[in-house]
Amino acid sequence: MKRIASCSKTRLKEIIEYMKIHDINKTLKKFNIKENTLKRYNRDYKKFDLANFEIGAKQETKEPEISNLLKAIGKRFNEQELKAIARGSNLGTINYKKHKIDFNGKHLKIGFMTDTHIGSIFFNESWFFSAIEEMEKQKIDLCFHAGDVTDGFASNRAGHVFTLNKIGYQAQKTYAIELFSKCKFPVYMIDGNHDRFYIRGGMGGLIVQDICDSLENLHYLGSDYANIDIDGIKLELFHGEDSAMGYSVDYRIKKYVEALPGCSKPNILFFGHCHKMMYIFLRNIHCFSGGALSEQSDWMRSKKIENIPGFFIIDLVIGDHEIKSCKSQWFPFY
Repeated sequence: MKRIASCSKTRLKEIIEYMKIHDINKTLKKFNIKENTLKRYNRDYKKFDLANFEIGAKQETKEPEISNLLKAIGKRFNEQELKAIARGSNLGTINYKKHKIDFNGKHLKIGFMTDTHIGSIFFNESWFFSAIEEMEKQKIDLCFHAGDVTDGFASNRAGHVFTLNKIGYQAQKTYAIELFSKCKFPVYMIDGNHDRFYIRGGMGGLIVQDICDSLENLHYLGSDYANIDIDGIKLELFHGEDSAMGYSVDYRIKKYVEALPGCSKPNILFFGHCHKMMYIFLRNIHCFSGGALSEQSDWMRSKKIENIPGFFIIDLVIGDHEIKSCKSQWFPFY
């Protein structure tokens, strides 16, 4: 055990138990050690019988701290979620709810928009109002939004704040409520990676849910994806945080569809995130990638990523839990 002479048992225990709660990168940074050193500490830690290891007064001070952390966690999650945390399960599966929308009639007309990025200087207000005006003109039954409703704040992207004209949670939330209050039809939406910047930056909560709670015609379906049932027709919304924005849009859709179990395939898939427009029919699934209602950002341009602005209106004939026909219109902006 000569290798660990420079690290006391107390220090060893502190480092490894910190790593169990946090991730490796945070541990390396906090204790200013290299990854190989951390791996060695982890191996050496396992060789010790530390079950009855005493660390004196430090242990006594940590117990109340841990107790307070557990109380804080208990306030944020319900009983089912706490059990999932104890099992080490993914909380995302807990919130994966199926939403049922009642619709009587053989024809269903749907509006589809995504990636508005409200609060960014690249959000185009005139495009947004043109979209809802056309949707009202065509008398859609409802509209779906596939995430990045707002542009968020406190991302790790350098200079992000300089691309905002509505800075902060309250400013973006208020502006979004003002815009969507003009919609006369119901809008069902999920949040995207930009909407979740507030959570990751420790600056706020679920901004899309808060926006939806403020207006009767808005309905929050969940974080990143959602399942919807309309008269036996299954629809799915997906945003994602993948780096596929640089790949062809059909590649992204195909990989997602290929991974779907046959028993859980939806009839229609709505994609956000990549700012690309496409309709393809794969594995008997109507797949729509919804472009964006925002202009190409400086970051996208620097990465040579194309931005396709516009929105869809989709006319369906449904019956016997099947889609009899699907006719879509793409409305581009220039």
